[in-house]
Amino acid sequence: MKKTIKLFGITALVAVIGFTMITCDNGTGGKSTITTKPVPQTVEYSGTGDDGSTYTLKITENTARYAAQVGDSYELTVTSGSSTKKSSGTVTAIGNTLELTPSGGTPDDTFTIAVTTTGGITAVTGKITFDDGTKSEKEKVEVTPTPGSSGTPDVEAAKLTISNEQVYLERDNYGHDTATWQTFNGNKKVYGFCLYLDNGEESYYSIGESGSITNGKLSFEIGTPSKLESIDKLLGYYIFGPDATASDPSAKLACLALSTDSDPSKISTFLSKEYDSYTDSGTDYSSTYVRVEFIYVDKDVTIAAPEYTETFTGTFTDDWGYEYTYNLTTAINAFSLTLKAGWNTLCVKEENSETITEIWDDDINEWIQTQANTFTPTFTLDNPDSTKWMLFELER
Repeated sequence: MKKTIKLFGITALVAVIGFTMITCDNGTGGKSTITTKPVPQTVEYSGTGDDGSTYTLKITENTARYAAQVGDSYELTVTSGSSTKKSSGTVTAIGNTLELTPSGGTPDDTFTIAVTTTGGITAVTGKITFDDGTKSEKEKVEVTPTPGSSGTPDVEAAKLTISNEQVYLERDNYGHDTATWQTFNGNKKVYGFCLYLDNGEESYYSIGESGSITNGKLSFEIGTPSKLESIDKLLGYYIFGPDATASDPSAKLACLALSTDSDPSKISTFLSKEYDSYTDSGTDYSSTYVRVEFIYVDKDVTIAAPEYTETFTGTFTDDWGYEYTYNLTTAINAFSLTLKAGWNTLCVKEENSETITEIWDDDINEWIQTQANTFTPTFTLDNPDSTKWMLFELER
């Protein structure tokens, strides 16, 4: 008797794809959307000038970030008595002194504002060009920072919205090229959970009922998670390779999980956006598994790793007493993934190939089977239309 053992269940976190709007086929001929919205952050500086005017500078990022950068937009409000004027434009240089160029202005119209790390303004140098075309009178104004200025970014909660996505049930074809999908038409409440590590073990905490499946269509929304995990801990948890690093080790993240169960300790169903295909000739096996995940980070952070290859060899005996030898090679190409502050839609493509050889052992009068597996996770900037929301029931 011969037995064939397949090595499944090897997982990896994923590469970043963009997060403005991703349009996906909902399986019914129409289109639905998954949107993740890191809301642009702002930071304000303020103070009172020696000319008696109040200066308030608001910097708005052009993508989610925590500090002023070249290319961000600015809005300066100057209030003197009952008169209020505004100047708006672009940040053209950064540091303790911000260089600002008014909209439609020339380099000659550029002026600077000296700021503190606590959100205060200490000086304005150069005449300000206001939006109405007028200019300020003084060439330089000394400014007293506003008491209590914090300099803390005004960050609105980034939102992840999944809208009107068709849900399916997977049905195995037992050795054919792909699994089949059965359209789900039912109604269920959907609960959100986020992953964290409890003494190195995978656990989840509830973020409450945040969505539903209505007539088979999934809708779900979440803002900023209430609990975040250190990115260093999760780098060690996911298969990025042993040399993966984060550009900012202080960054924190949350990994979203969806279920129709409300108790995080008793999850028996889960929803996953994925796709898999496979071929099996009996001695040669290959599979492709694509999964999309949703990751929240509290600040911009880049995860990078060099090329990595590892081969693991082992033997085992199955329940029938047959002995197997396997060689598993994991190969990860070098990568650099930039996650933006807020929700990111992430994807991994896992390819697994297996060749089986069998030798009859006269001494024990049994077949000895050897399996050579190569597992390759590929991190890409993609959210394939082939992935679908699958509703799984776990075996307990």
